[in-house]
Amino acid sequence: MTAKEEAEAVFDRLCRTTYRRLLAKAVLVTGGQVASAQDAVQESFVKCWQRMTSTGQEPVANWNAWLARVVVHDALAQIGPARTAVVEGWEGLDAAALGPDHATSFVLKEAFRTVCKEVRYLPPQRRRCLVFHCLGGFSIREIAGQLGLTESAVRSHITLARRDLRPVWVDLVRMEVLEDGEWRES
Repeated sequence: MTAKEEAEAVFDRLCRTTYRRLLAKAVLVTGGQVASAQDAVQESFVKCWQRMTSTGQEPVANWNAWLARVVVHDALAQIGPARTAVVEGWEGLDAAALGPDHATSFVLKEAFRTVCKEVRYLPPQRRRCLVFHCLGGFSIREIAGQLGLTESAVRSHITLARRDLRPVWVDLVRMEVLEDGEWRES
């Protein structure tokens, strides 16, 4: 198998195993804007392929974490800094892409609506810190630098957001937006 064929096999496997989780994260970040979320995921996969096939760059140790960060960044770019993510367009929501099977898609769709509503009503700084940390995998230090906050303020925002969302965290895990361990304090 050539290097290109090996890269294609790794990329194909990565797309198949991460697409639903990345799309769910992007839809959550964009507040339910499915088209923007799909664009963000596709753009992230393009960047992934470019990174995989480029020479002279540092190798990526964990493609899942790398993609999660890029998807969150791209989803935030899709909604733009001046726009507020709103929950809309539920009729076009592909529930099968957000859940493990068709039997639970209705329950997951309702849970997803609840989660989006709860995240949307978080204070803006709390929401940004949570999205960057829990969905994007950014460190406390990176978030503080991005948002111009102290590290203790970022920790406080994340702790308060987790407290506020505790009633719906099971839904985030069930929808495969977060893995169970991603919710724990870090």
